[in-house]
Order: sequence, then structure tokens, then C-alpha cells
Amino acid sequence: MLPLDNRVLLVPEAKRWQPEPFVPIEPGELVAALLRRDAQGDDADRATSLTFREAPTDADTKSVEAVYQSFRELLHIRYRPYFTEFAERYARIDPDRDTCGVIKPAALSKSEGEVEEDSQQAIQQIGLVAREVLHDAAYSPILRQELEDSANVYSHWGIPLRINFDLFDAIVVYVRGDVIGRRAKRRWQTFYREVVYEVPLYQRVVVMFKLKPDTKTDYDLDNDMLHLLLFKNIPRDDVDMLLPGTQVRFSWLDHLTNFMPSLGGIGLTLFKLIKMVLFLAVFTLNIFVAIALLFYALINYALRSLFNHWNARNRYLLNLTRNLYQQKLDSNVGVACRLLEEAEGQRFREAALAYHVLRNATGPMTPETLSERAERIVRELIGVDIEFRAADAIRLLDEWGLILRDPPGYLQTYASDEALTRLAAQAEAALHP
Repeated sequence: MLPLDNRVLLVPEAKRWQPEPFVPIEPGELVAALLRRDAQGDDADRATSLTFREAPTDADTKSVEAVYQSFRELLHIRYRPYFTEFAERYARIDPDRDTCGVIKPAALSKSEGEVEEDSQQAIQQIGLVAREVLHDAAYSPILRQELEDSANVYSHWGIPLRINFDLFDAIVVYVRGDVIGRRAKRRWQTFYREVVYEVPLYQRVVVMFKLKPDTKTDYDLDNDMLHLLLFKNIPRDDVDMLLPGTQVRFSWLDHLTNFMPSLGGIGLTLFKLIKMVLFLAVFTLNIFVAIALLFYALINYALRSLFNHWNARNRYLLNLTRNLYQQKLDSNVGVACRLLEEAEGQRFREAALAYHVLRNATGPMTPETLSERAERIVRELIGVDIEFRAADAIRLLDEWGLILRDPPGYLQTYASDEALTRLAAQAEAALHP
């Protein structure tokens, strides 16, 4: 097991900075919890006596469970084209590809400029698809100004860096999971005992970028490809560590630590060498030899100071590598597969919660009321406050034909039997357009 100062602890009751759209419940557990609440009558209107509400039968429970299963199937059908489109477009700009392009006759082959233009179009189209998938998966973008600001601060486990955005043709960063984690650090002020700190974290960070032509980085990344990276449990102040092409930014204390010992040694050595030069000049009558020795000593100390500086930089980069080694989840095609799965799961949770609330409503239901009820259910199930995206859930159920609107604009939905019939028709239409 890793020492505590190299890992992040997330306790079940981890605090959050602010509510977010992500519903952190496994789909299967959510369905089981909603069916259990149906059986117990937990979601009936509080103003309505549960005495007059009929308890659901086994057939009702199976019918509602079948509705949720239909949600999953329809969402799988919905996201399958995303994966197909991504796979086809990304195959040409995947840094990890192990296939070769078919050699075309000279008359059919494209010029270098046309190939570059095709790559740019593929990147733009992938970016559009990725933006929609990331939204569905409840990720939020970090603006460039926020990235630049993060370079000026860093946590106890980060390193000061300088970001060069001129290296990128395109770069986007998305985050999810605003939580407070715990991490320990040994400091000389506490006689190197472990001290546990609360650290604001992003549970997931997605980085997408393409480098400009002829750009060189420490990791020798391919400039013609689109790179996708996924990380976990990244301190909020250390997001800049995930970007390629960053440079270590030394503080005045680092410069003093690196150069002052050598400067002191140079001064002392100069004093000794001057005496030796005078001695050699007197007894050998060769002042040039003495001056050559003096210059040799000065150059030796200068190189030693530079090596100290480079060693300090390498120590920083080693610390960075150690931190990111345990926090990198996936890259390139693997990131795309994870995000599509997460988007599908998030949209299912939103649809299931919305249908459950509408089905159990005994009074007028507006989007605002729907959002409040869904947020209350999640809070009662796992003790986490979320910001439920009622508009997205209503839009999805409406596409499936499950939303009824009263003249004043109140929302209703169909009973499970009618909902199954409509969902089956939607699946048939999606599979055989």
C-alpha cells in the first residue's frame, strides 16, 4: 500500500464544494432503491395520507422495473452511433494506433496539405461530439483563464509551473466531482510527522489537446494526433500539472538553494587560487598557466551550480511523475469508451429519477418541483446534495413520448404498462428507421 503522503483518501461522507449535476449512484443500486421506495410509499405527496394509497403488487413492480430496463436499452441505442462515429474519425489521429493506412495510387493520394486539413476537420468534429458527451456525463469545462490562474498557485503536493499555451493548436479541460479529500504530508515544522490536510479535489479530470506542428515536449508526443487523458482525484490547485509542455517555475528560495552554496565556494576558492596564482607566477614565471588554472576552477564551479539547478528541476519532475502515476485512469481510445459509458449512465439516472417522481406525484408538478423532489431523493439515499438537471431529463422523456402536459403546463407521465408500449415503439423506430 502506498504511504499516505502519496495517495488521496476519500471518505464516504466527503464534503463537496457545491452541488453539481452528477448523480453518484450506480444505476442498478438506484433502480433497486427506487423500487423499494415505491413499495414503502416514501415518495407519495406528504400531504396525502398513505392509508388511501394502494400498495404496488408484484406485477406493478416488475412492470416498472421493465420500464427502467427499456430506458437502458434506448440509451444504449442512442449512444452506439456516437461510439461508431468517434471510432471512425479518431482512427486517423489516434496516438496509440497499431494499424497502417492503405497505400493508394499516386493519382488518388492526397497532398500533405489535404491530409492536414482532413485531420483538422476530424479533430473539430470529434470535439463537437466530445462536448455533447461530456455534458451528458455531467462534466464542466475549465476556462483558459482558470488554467492560467491555477499556474500561480499549487498545493503542498504540487509544483510551481509555467504554462505555454502557444504550444497547442487546441486544448480543453473538463472536470467533475467537486469534493474535499484528505491527504498527509511530512513537514519539517512538525518534525516530519504526518499531518493530514483537507484538499479540494476534482474526482475526474479530462484533458484533450493537439500540439502545434514542430512542437517538442518532454514526453515526445506526436504533434499530428489528438491526445485524450483521464485522471482521478486531482487537487484543484494542481490541474496545470496535467498539461504537457509546462516548465518548472523556480522561486527565489529555490535559486538561493541551488546557487548560493556554489557562490560561497567560488568566493573561498578564488581567495585560495589568487594566492596560488601569485605563488606560481613568482616561482615558475609562467602567469598564463596560473590564469588557466584559475579559469578552470571558475568554470568547474559554474557547471556544478548548473548541475544543482538541473537536479532540482529533475526532483520536481520526479515528484510530478510519482503523483500522476497513481492518478492517471486512461488515455486516448480508453478515455472515449469510459466517457460514453459515463454519459449513458448519467442520462439513465436522470431519466429514472424523473420518471419515478412524475409517476408518484399526486399533485401539480412543474420542472422546479421535479428538480426539488429528485434532489431530495438523492439526499435521502446517499446524503449528497446535487443540482438535478430537470430540463434535460424532461426533454429525454419527452423524446420517448412519456410526458403529458396539462393545460397550465403541469407535467405528468404514463403508467408503467402504457410507458412500456411507447418505449417499445421507440426502440423499434430506432432500430429500424
